[in-house]
Amino acid sequence: VAFSPPGYAFIEFETNDQALAAIKGMNQKMCLGCKITVQTSKKSGYQGKLEWDAETKAKQKGNRIYIGNILEKVNVGQVNAAYEEFGTIVDISVNKEGFAFIEFELEESAARAVEETNGTEIFGGLLDVEITSHKGNDL
Repeated sequence: VAFSPPGYAFIEFETNDQALAAIKGMNQKMCLGCKITVQTSKKSGYQGKLEWDAETKAKQKGNRIYIGNILEKVNVGQVNAAYEEFGTIVDISVNKEGFAFIEFELEESAARAVEETNGTEIFGGLLDVEITSHKGNDL
């Protein structure tokens, strides 16, 4: 287990099944008074892709999305231009470590953005896009 940056922990599992079980069992659960987000690391060189079952994907609801695997030079304007077609954007946060958060006005906009851009090549890499509860403002 490694803690870097503050507020994040990275845990390596021996198998994909163990990692998927941890994600299914702990994502969006309360831990020490905080709701935690559990997901695969984007910077670890992880070559595999965990498969979510239909039941897990159906439970993901919200109007905020996480976008991982973007280049460090990508800015808020570029993210806005790429995602404004999905609906009204309330807030965007871009981190120089290769990820961003977008808050849409409607859950339907977020869901469509995930469906249409997850796994596509934008911003120089194959994106990992998913619904999240993380606000992104405290990056």
